[in-house]
Amino acid sequence: MSGQKWDDYRQCVSLQEYVLVGTEYQRVEVYRRTEQGWGLYHIYGPGDVVELTSIGARLPVALLYQRTDVPEAPME
Repeated sequence: MSGQKWDDYRQCVSLQEYVLVGTEYQRVEVYRRTEQGWGLYHIYGPGDVVELTSIGARLPVALLYQRTDVPEAPME
């Protein structure tokens, strides 16, 4: 991932996780800060449970998209 916004967020020392929620299909990307930097990256899809360790939360991907018409997979 690149861009000015991401560069700005990485400089914020209190930010521990950065989450991107897809709008074209059900996909959640979570970037986590470690002692070595922003080294952990995880992709969640339909049927998965997103874990946000910084706040001790677990959210099913299905719940995030419950009242949307976002498809589970990319349209072919």
